[in-house]
Amino acid sequence: MKLLDAEQPLFHHPIDNIGQYNWGIDMAVMKWMAENLQGSDHTIETGCGYSTVILAALSRKHTVVSPSHGEHQLIKEWCEKQGMSAGHIEFIADISQNVLPRYGPAKFDVIPIDGDHAIPAPFIDWYYLAD
Repeated sequence: MKLLDAEQPLFHHPIDNIGQYNWGIDMAVMKWMAENLQGSDHTIETGCGYSTVILAALSRKHTVVSPSHGEHQLIKEWCEKQGMSAGHIEFIADISQNVLPRYGPAKFDVIPIDGDHAIPAPFIDWYYLAD
């Protein structure tokens, strides 16, 4: 977490694909996650970014569902550069509405929903992961 705050890596691509951006979560949220989510067995999130790094560090297996393969690659490269294995992170480059129905009533310890930032997508994600 300290490395994320210190380096503030740029994982996100803008809509126009020019440059990179930091749409990372607030440090207070990262701190809460680090203090409260340790020892998670399997986590899943819609969207990716700093939360991906934090959840991967705190869980045995982490699944990421977001359509941006390029952002996934940037996160993997940053983790490897920091000496953090990304081998237990499953990156799925697709929209959550296509992926989550395949999971059925799977059990996850933590499920941040921050993918498609438009209604009704977050409700759809919640619907498939709520159990």
